[in-house]
Amino acid sequence: MEPDFPSFIGLINMLKKSYDCFIQPVMDKYSMTRIEIDILMFLANNPQYSTASDIVNKRMLTKSHVSYALNTLEQNGYIHREYRNNNRKTAYIVLLEKAEDIIADGKKAQLEYGKTVSEGIDREQFREILMQMSENLNKNINAKQEEK
Repeated sequence: MEPDFPSFIGLINMLKKSYDCFIQPVMDKYSMTRIEIDILMFLANNPQYSTASDIVNKRMLTKSHVSYALNTLEQNGYIHREYRNNNRKTAYIVLLEKAEDIIADGKKAQLEYGKTVSEGIDREQFREILMQMSENLNKNINAKQEEK
């Protein structure tokens, strides 16, 4: 079955725009930019990833934007960068106590967003669809990259 591409792109745009409605109050409350909130939430939700490179690669953000946001977050006391094993090239990002309230509010917003998006859909079915789409994307993107 061929996907209705314009509808699919429209759905993706609608998902992004609706997420903005949920996360905007958190941004406003703490006077933070979207990328700053996104980085804090990424680090909180994915503790196995803790470097700027992880953020760039997993969130598909530009290095310069991530670097600027990390500098701001560090200056404001939300994160700390630490170097391990005498390796001055890789900084590991540590969330600080000052970020806890922001992260708690961000997680509430994400939970409400998730409920809104998945309302009326069987939870297991929803999870299976997302997993299948993710697997298809990974497989097909890898195949395209190998063709080059």
